[in-house]
Amino acid sequence: MLRGMRQIKFSSLESEWKKRISDCREEELRALRTTFIYNATLFSIFWSLSPLLLSSVSLSVYVLCYGNLTPSVAFTVISMLGSLQLSLAIVPEFFTRGQEAKVSSRRINKYLDLEDKPPITSSPDGISFHDASVSWSTEGPLRGTGTESALLHNLNLAFPKDGLSVIVGKTGSGKSLLISSILGECALLRGRINTVSSPEQCSEELADNENWIIPAIANTTESPWIENASIKNNIIFELPFDIARYNSVLSACALLEDLRLLEDGDLTEVGPNGVNLSGGQRWRLALARALYSRANTLVMDDIFSALDAHTGRHVYKNALTGDLARGRTRIIATHNVELCLPDADYVVHLNNGTAEYTGKVTGLQTRGPEFLPALEDQRSHEAAPTAVELEDRKPRSFIMEEKRETGALQSSIYQTYLRAGGGLGIWTLVFLSYASYEALILGRSWWVKIWTGHSSQNQHLRTIQPVSSYAEITRDDRDTIQYLYIYGYLSIVVCCLGIVRQFALMLATIRASRELFKRFVTAILHTPLQYLDRIPQGRILNRLSTDFNRIDSKIGIDAGFLIGESLKLLAVMTAGLFISPLLLIFGIVLMGYCWRVSSVYLAGAREIKRLESISRSPIYEQIRSSLTGLTTIRAFGRFNHYTQSMNSNIDHHMQASWYLALFQRWLGFRMGLVGGIFSTVTAALVIQVPTISASLAGFTLSFALQYSSTITLLLRQYVNMELNMSAIERIVEYTNVEGEDQTGIDVPENWPSEGWIEIQDLTVGYAANQQLVLNGLTLNIKANEKVGIVGRTGSGKSSLALSLFRFLEFYKGSIHIDGVDISTIKLHDLRRRITLIPQDPVLFSGTIRTNLDPFNDFSDAELENALQRIRSVIPSVEGSKVPRLSLVSTVSEGGLNLSGGQRQLLCLARAIISRPKIMVLDEATSSVDTKTDAFIQQLIQKEFKNSTLLVIAHRLSTILNFDRIIVLDKGSVIEFGTPRELMGIEDGHFRRLLDISGEGKSLEERILA
Repeated sequence: MLRGMRQIKFSSLESEWKKRISDCREEELRALRTTFIYNATLFSIFWSLSPLLLSSVSLSVYVLCYGNLTPSVAFTVISMLGSLQLSLAIVPEFFTRGQEAKVSSRRINKYLDLEDKPPITSSPDGISFHDASVSWSTEGPLRGTGTESALLHNLNLAFPKDGLSVIVGKTGSGKSLLISSILGECALLRGRINTVSSPEQCSEELADNENWIIPAIANTTESPWIENASIKNNIIFELPFDIARYNSVLSACALLEDLRLLEDGDLTEVGPNGVNLSGGQRWRLALARALYSRANTLVMDDIFSALDAHTGRHVYKNALTGDLARGRTRIIATHNVELCLPDADYVVHLNNGTAEYTGKVTGLQTRGPEFLPALEDQRSHEAAPTAVELEDRKPRSFIMEEKRETGALQSSIYQTYLRAGGGLGIWTLVFLSYASYEALILGRSWWVKIWTGHSSQNQHLRTIQPVSSYAEITRDDRDTIQYLYIYGYLSIVVCCLGIVRQFALMLATIRASRELFKRFVTAILHTPLQYLDRIPQGRILNRLSTDFNRIDSKIGIDAGFLIGESLKLLAVMTAGLFISPLLLIFGIVLMGYCWRVSSVYLAGAREIKRLESISRSPIYEQIRSSLTGLTTIRAFGRFNHYTQSMNSNIDHHMQASWYLALFQRWLGFRMGLVGGIFSTVTAALVIQVPTISASLAGFTLSFALQYSSTITLLLRQYVNMELNMSAIERIVEYTNVEGEDQTGIDVPENWPSEGWIEIQDLTVGYAANQQLVLNGLTLNIKANEKVGIVGRTGSGKSSLALSLFRFLEFYKGSIHIDGVDISTIKLHDLRRRITLIPQDPVLFSGTIRTNLDPFNDFSDAELENALQRIRSVIPSVEGSKVPRLSLVSTVSEGGLNLSGGQRQLLCLARAIISRPKIMVLDEATSSVDTKTDAFIQQLIQKEFKNSTLLVIAHRLSTILNFDRIIVLDKGSVIEFGTPRELMGIEDGHFRRLLDISGEGKSLEERILA
């Protein structure tokens, strides 16, 4: 869900995902309830039932054997068995923790038993394939003998050293798979692959201009992986900083102009997954990291799909064929054949699951007309870049610092938990069940005092002799049996109340967990996108895992112990009153001392606990980030660095845990000392007061001996309760975040019925302290009009799309759709009625069907029809050995088992099903080849002829048939008209884009035609 949050918000699927998550949560709560019942039963048996049964049986056997019960015997047995209570209470905890450890160890072992990633066969002769058959890694053996499941088979390739190799092919032909096989990230089913691997150990500090390039590999992936760090740190990637090389990389990747527009320059934090950058900036940043690296082999997957024509040619000339590329082997998979093929030393053309052609570029003349334009001379228009002055300055932080409260918890935190657990009614039931339990414990001991006092009065002169089971029952014997029966009945009632209190507590705990989780998920789903972009996902995962684990399984138990031990301490003090009021006063004094000690403990432990909770977030975030960028980390050979970084995060977390354990030992020693003092004073008073009977002395001492364990457990549970309540505090922090405004006027069911868009003087920004991204923009788009939007990276194209969905704050101006101001209607209505297909779509784990129709709104026939229309745009795939996508095809998390083009096509299929009146395509065909793009444009024109289309494009051929074209620059409209009108403007921006596109003549002919 977190990975696809943008997709969820664009489609206004918050309520549906809330229901889906709630259903999963209910399954978890049912399992939690079962576990709770199991633990409550064990706890009742070992905490309540076992000591009571042992004492009842022991006293019954003694009475039946000896006939009467003396205080010395009765209270000694009760005290001794009572001391076992805490030890017996650990037994269910031992079983529970043992079972959890067993399950966890099994899961860890299952993962560790998986076959390791096959080692890369490194060769000094470069990268080559020898009769190799490869497929995406799947569960089960990675190697086999056949090619039945291969997606690419019988590959025989030899990429030239220090040369430029280009991999081409239609969408879904296996280009990304071939790139992955070079990196060792796929399953080799047959044959051999020789490649290059980065060294695990390298003396980076000794690197200089003379020995910078070493035998290693660097890559860029189809979906660029960006660390949550500054632009500079992303490029350097733990290498020594070389200012000259760094500036050359910035220039080659066309990042200098972008840095000028950023207030903090190269120190700008890019945020999780690079959310603070545009799509083109992320791709160029990933390329800059590869160029700056020391690797002599660069493997790049589709780096031009998100770049406009001008930027793409600049990057190609300066990065791939410039000075930084000298002496390096460069392998690139791309659809931009016009740009890359003329200078290629080696070409691989993939089709039908194999390499149909390998060799020199001139041999492509016979492969098809789509390669002919690439063999012609291309014009180049380059602007001379100027260096950006890099200053030593402190940048603004894009990522929100994780908040850590200080001091005591606010009372509102406790009130939140109590209300979530059911309010006054349910907690009154919990308190009464605990109070009744402790009252009956006290009453049962008092009954033993009466029993033993009666026996002492009647038989203080008798000599105790064994009584035969066949002896005549005397009246005293009958009284003894009566006392024994009542004692047994009291014991049974105590056991029943012990079970009732556990189940009452379970009811409150489950209710609180359900309600708080519901509030948290609701808050996350309705939180503004800008807020979520500034929060690493690891923080949210930390709350969903660790914090809710404490809410589910710790806080309720802590509350139960706290209530129980408080009432037990009251019982101990009440028992002391029967000896002397002085004992009560002394006990209160000791409690004051204990309170003072616990306050000192809390002052430190509370902050340590908060530090411990916060220190988990970097662990979760690094796990998430490392898994996302695993291919890049492996390729660059940075796994040792990330392992050390993870160890450092774990050490930081365990350091806090260690100090917390030391604090607990400090508290436990002092509480034990206080308990010993109270028991000693009580015993001394019993001896000094001659009027106290033996039965009363036994009754009082049996409770006095529990003072130490009671006060220790009480304070410890109070401390644990407050420390664990910080989980509620951290959850409330998110539930209190102001969500998106869901209010507004209702619109007709058929709105928008025409698709007319009017934008008046629109000025928007991402945040109040950041620069404007759209400035005074005014547009009028007619109903059913097809409008293209072009401009260099960062010109405001995607910002305009976000504004239509009200993701950005309107500082001035308005947007009207069919005459309705979109700022006045409900967000749900707005985002449900228009559709956006993003540049880098995210799919959810499941199947093709669940992604096309996640909530079963359409029939299989309708879905299959839409999927068939998508298949029709790639006729060459029919009959191919590449597996076809069907409704039951599996989709991994994020859709990463599909190519970027396939993910974009599935999003288009989803749009065909919903038939929106207004649709925005943000580089929605950037990851498909030119021929497939042409088919898709025909499909769009046919399927959405009655819809208004806004298409953001870098590939000009995509929008030449559109009604009008918008040219944006620095957030403003600089040109707006038909393609023919814009082409006729001398020195116009659109005209320049045509000239530097590499296919200017053919595009001009299409416009004029």
